[in-house]
Amino acid sequence: YIRKPGVIQREWDLLRDYLFFKQRYRFLKEGSRNADPAKKVLVVSLTDWIAQVKMEAMLAKALQLRGYTPVIVTHSCCQQAIKYFKVFGYDQFIFFDQLIEAIPESSLNGEATALLNGKPSFRSLPNFKYRDVHVGKHVLSTIVRSLRNGSVEFSDPQVLKLLKQWLPQAMRATLAGELLLDQIKPQIALFLEKGYLQCGEIFDLAVNRGINTIQFLHSHRSDALAL
Repeated sequence: YIRKPGVIQREWDLLRDYLFFKQRYRFLKEGSRNADPAKKVLVVSLTDWIAQVKMEAMLAKALQLRGYTPVIVTHSCCQQAIKYFKVFGYDQFIFFDQLIEAIPESSLNGEATALLNGKPSFRSLPNFKYRDVHVGKHVLSTIVRSLRNGSVEFSDPQVLKLLKQWLPQAMRATLAGELLLDQIKPQIALFLEKGYLQCGEIFDLAVNRGINTIQFLHSHRSDALAL
């Protein structure tokens, strides 16, 4: 018998949507001939949420038709997302989790420990920068979203545990983001999320380097986006 029918149903729905999408929108692969390999748009995805992936891929297609080559930044575990991006004809992928793993966490322990010993607060943490990136703000935003609480206290053991876990991760993501931008050298960077771990670090780095950085958001209308 099936122990988790909900999981099976979700997997079936995803597979059915993918096969339908791939068959119906075969023409989406067109456009790569217009792309200049020297002009790159970095699509910072980092998700397996298909609704977001489709929006990112469509915006990237508009830029591809204007001569840009999309480079997708995702995680190696986001296999559903990769399949959909390939329907659009995109074949350049960077796995950000692998870039982060290449940076030893031990090399950052001293700086992270120094901040933690300073007993940061809800007000002071957003001011902490690492290599001119607002890692404190991104960590705090991620903690608040994770706990679904508009304000947190670092005397709370759960909050302190997340801070100790995510602050070094944010610093590693900053170094990985620098490697990413050095490697790709994009003219444009495209984001949905920009204020949380990993996406936030790449966003700040892109802005600091003067890259044309675009965030898209849901609009007040269901058929529109805000850029």
